[in-house]
Amino acid sequence: MKKYIFLLIIGLSVSLTSQGQAYEAVYNKIVESYTINSDGSAEYRYQKEIQLNTHMSFNNLYGETFIVYNPAYQTLKINECYTKQKDGTIIKAPNNAFNPSLPSFAVDAPAYNNLTEMVVTHTGLELGCTVYLDYTITSKPGFLASQDVYKVMNEMSPIKDYQITITSSQPLTYEQTIKPGVEPQKSGNTYTWNFKNIPARLPETNVASTVSPFFFASTQQSNEARVKAITELINKAAGSSVNNYKGNPKICCITKYVTTEVGNSQVPLAYANQVRPAQEVANSAYGTNMEKAALMLSLCKAAKIPAEVVLTFPENVPPSILNVQNVFIKTDDKLTSPVNGSEGNLAKLCYKSSIWSNGNEMKVKAAPEVVSFKAEKNLNTDKAGLTEQANYLVYALPTPQEGFDTWMIRTLNTERKQALEIPNLLNETCEYAITLPEGAKLSTKPYLQTIGNKVGEVKLQLTQEGNVVKVNRSISLNQEVIPTSDYAQFRALVNLWNNPAYKSIVMKK
Repeated sequence: MKKYIFLLIIGLSVSLTSQGQAYEAVYNKIVESYTINSDGSAEYRYQKEIQLNTHMSFNNLYGETFIVYNPAYQTLKINECYTKQKDGTIIKAPNNAFNPSLPSFAVDAPAYNNLTEMVVTHTGLELGCTVYLDYTITSKPGFLASQDVYKVMNEMSPIKDYQITITSSQPLTYEQTIKPGVEPQKSGNTYTWNFKNIPARLPETNVASTVSPFFFASTQQSNEARVKAITELINKAAGSSVNNYKGNPKICCITKYVTTEVGNSQVPLAYANQVRPAQEVANSAYGTNMEKAALMLSLCKAAKIPAEVVLTFPENVPPSILNVQNVFIKTDDKLTSPVNGSEGNLAKLCYKSSIWSNGNEMKVKAAPEVVSFKAEKNLNTDKAGLTEQANYLVYALPTPQEGFDTWMIRTLNTERKQALEIPNLLNETCEYAITLPEGAKLSTKPYLQTIGNKVGEVKLQLTQEGNVVKVNRSISLNQEVIPTSDYAQFRALVNLWNNPAYKSIVMKK
C-alpha cells in the first residue's frame, strides 16, 4: 500500500465579544510548511503569531497550545516560544513551560499510550501581548499513513495572513474553498498558498458544514485512491484469524460480541495511524472504530458471511484519512456499526456525507426521516405530565424520542449571518387523544394553525369530541441547508412548532 503523510494540528477555538467590540484575539500570522520526502520521511513546521486582546483570551482560550505526536517515530523540536508584551518586552518560555502528557483520547488504549501531547504553557501574558510559537515535527520513513493535508481555514478569531507551503517530489492534487480563492505559487516541487484576511467564524449554532472554508491537498490523485487505501488498512487487519470468539456464527451474535465484549477506543484514525490486526484487537478487548470494523469483518469471513466495509466522509470535502467520519460493516443490504451495533440507514446517512463501499462511492438518494407518534391518555387514571396551577390543570403533551424536538432548536434570533443546517429532512406527525379528568372543562380553545412556505409546513390542530381532546401536530422540512435568504421562513415554522401555547392543554377544575 502506498504510504501517506499525515500531520494534524489541533485548532484552538476562541469566541467573539459582543457585536462592535474587539475580538478576543487576532492571528497576525500562521505559517504551515510540509515537506514530503521520497523515502517516506516527512517534516512539518508550524509558526504562529497571535495577539491576545482580552483576559478571556489568555486565561481560558490561548494560554496553552497542545501538540500531539508519537515519540517512537517522531521528533518534536520547539524552535521558538516567547511572548512579546505590549511595551516590547520579550518573555521567553522557561523549560517548565513544556510538559508532555498522554492525550485524553488515548487513556484507555494501551496500544496508543506512546502518543504524547506536549502542553505548551505561554508565559508573560497580558492585554495586548503577542504570542510567538514555532515548532517542527520530523517523522521517520514509513511511519505516517497519510500524504494528505486537510485544514479548516477559519477560526473564531480573524487571521490576517495564512501561508501554507508543501514540498513534494510527487504531483499534488489540491482544492480550497476560501474566498477569494488563491492559486499557488510554484517553484520546482514547492507549492505556496498565501491567504489574506480570513474572517472569523461567527458564533452561531447549527452552522451549515458548507460555510467553513477548507484547504485540501494530497499526493493521491483521486478520491477513490484515498478511500481504497483506508479500506485496505481495514481489510489487511481483518486478514488475521481470530481464535477468541466461540459464539454462534450468526451476524447478530458476532455483532453482540464485537460491540459488548470489545471496548471502544476514542483514538481517531488520523492519530492512530494504523489499524491493528483483528487477533490483537480481540486479545486486548478494545479497539478504535476502524479496528472493531476489522475484527467484525474477520469474524464474518470466518463464518462465511459476505461482508464489506462502508465508510462515510463529509460530503463537501474530498475524502481522506483526516476526515473519515464513520465505518459500517455491510452484510446483504444491512449496515451495522461495529462500535454500538446500530443499523445505518443509507437514505439518512447520505445527509451531509458521502458513502463509500469497498472504495467505491455509493449513489444514494436522500429521503426524509419519517416520524409517526401516537399517544392516548386518560387523565383520570394516569396523571403523569399533569400539573395543577391555581384552579387550573395543565397537561404537557409528550414528545417522541426522535424528530424535531430532539434537535434542541429552541429560540432563534431574528437575523442570521450564516446558512443553517438541520440534521435531516423530516416528515413528523404526532397524534394525541386525551380523556379529560372527571369534572374538568377544557379551557384551551379549539384551534387550527398552519404555516406553509418554501422551507416546509407546520400544521397544529386541536378539536374536542365529548370528553376527549384530540391534538394533531405535524411538521415537514424539505430543505436540509437553510440559506440566509430562507431563514425567516424557517424561523416562522420553528416558532409556531415551539410555541408553548400549542404544546399543552389547559383545563378548569
